[in-house]
Formats: sequence, structure tokens, C-alpha cells
Amino acid sequence: MADYLVIATWPFGMTAVKVAAELLQQGKPALDAAIAGAQAVEDDPKVHSVGYAGLANAIGTVQLDACVMDGHSLACGAVAGVENIRHPAALARLVMEKTPHILLVGEGARTFGIEHGFPWENLSTPESAALWEKQR
Repeated sequence: MADYLVIATWPFGMTAVKVAAELLQQGKPALDAAIAGAQAVEDDPKVHSVGYAGLANAIGTVQLDACVMDGHSLACGAVAGVENIRHPAALARLVMEKTPHILLVGEGARTFGIEHGFPWENLSTPESAALWEKQR
């Protein structure tokens, strides 16, 4: 098995590192591991920067961005300003794999996600909404 390295920038990224490292140890592809690690953080309501319970923008809306790249083919995909989709990293991968585009933004990204089975979700929690209120 090849050596691997998983790096996190922020303390909450250790969740992603642990999930990704476990999959890499099992021989799974790096992109699968990276997406799974991102989803673990996106699903954690204690993290108020991405995904579920993300901190809302100035008008109170949770908007998320993500980009992915396949290191072998150098193919890439991204979404920006997408609302009501919990897993923007997985959506970015779908942009890479299913479209001729590199970037989908806003309503177009959300519509693309819903058309491909991503559920529409309210990403705010009472705790993240209270944090937004306190910080605005």
C-alpha cells in the first residue's frame, strides 16, 4: 500500500482526518476518503463554519462552497454560494463527474444537486441561529 498523508487546517478538521485516514488505510481512493472526511465535518452540528449548523451570512442564510480535484486526472469541480445542500463537497464532485463545467453557483448549484438526489435541507440549527444573532 502507498503511503498517505491527511492534513487538517483547523482543529475541527481532525474529524475529517480520522475518517479519511481510516478509508485510505483500507485502500479506498483518495478522493473518496477526502469527500467522506468533508462529509463528517459537514454533518457535525458542533462545527459552525460548514454544512449543517454552518454560520449564516449577513442576511441569515447558510451558503456553502466546496471544490474537489482528482489528482490523477486533474479533473475538478466546484460549487459556490449553494444553499440548502448539506454536502457541498460531494456536490462539487458531481459537478466534476457529470458536467462539462468546473463551477456551479447559487441557485444553479442547488437545482443541480436536488435534480441529482441531494435533499433540500434547512442547515440552520437553533444553536447556529443564536450564534449568528449574537455575532451580527
